[in-house]
Amino acid sequence: MTGCSQRFASVLLGLLLPYLQGLTGMVGGVTLEISLAQLPPPIPAQPLGELRGQVLPDSSTKAFGALLRDPAQSIYSVVSLGNGHEWLTSRLLVFATVLRELRGVRCLVITAWSGDDGVDRLVGTVTPEDLRRAFSWEYPWLEAALAEAWQQITNPPIPGSRRGILNPQTADQLLHDVTHKLTSSAVADQGDPEWMNVRGRHEHARWVDVAVLGSALGGALDHRRVTVRSVQDAQPDPVLAAGGRYVPLVDHENRFLALLDRHALLEASSG
Repeated sequence: MTGCSQRFASVLLGLLLPYLQGLTGMVGGVTLEISLAQLPPPIPAQPLGELRGQVLPDSSTKAFGALLRDPAQSIYSVVSLGNGHEWLTSRLLVFATVLRELRGVRCLVITAWSGDDGVDRLVGTVTPEDLRRAFSWEYPWLEAALAEAWQQITNPPIPGSRRGILNPQTADQLLHDVTHKLTSSAVADQGDPEWMNVRGRHEHARWVDVAVLGSALGGALDHRRVTVRSVQDAQPDPVLAAGGRYVPLVDHENRFLALLDRHALLEASSG
């Protein structure tokens, strides 16, 4: 093989490498056996299980307690919208903000019921920052209430870092104060879709279903996914081709299985 042919083979190999599971062959008279790194393990999840939209300003429920006692960081959390009456926009905004600050959550995996079987299926993914930004544009009164509540918690200033100020106790206080600022005992227009009647209280918020979320988030809601029979069946090439940082795996019924870090796979493949 000439020097030119060897260089061409090397370049071609470099182009093909990210798409191959492994390779055995001859290059320049030398037998090569390349085995690409396996897919990185799925990222551990933190489902939001019992944390539903029915958290009222006068409730004694410690909404963040169970979620935030564990000091371990979580890359992502699964938010189930259920039938569209699980989360209010106000609660989802506060939870996304606090999860990012206290648990290091970088991605929210959104699921919802699809059909009449009551099974959660993947809707899409969004970063907490993008969700807050989109909600701030769509519902500016939510961001105003959150900013005012945060100012009350941090005034007078508490010595220490910003992360030291926000802890599970102050997070509960933040949620309490935000919902309190958004509630009213009476609403002039009972048909206003921006006001929800929650256990006799009117709150300036909306129930979050797939339509409401899609309208608010727009292009910030990432619909990319890779369909597999099981997590073990996932292959590097479709994950790499999916794009984005975090790639959800779903089964053939669109039920969420796991989240993979595509950047970790790229690093393993190029290492």
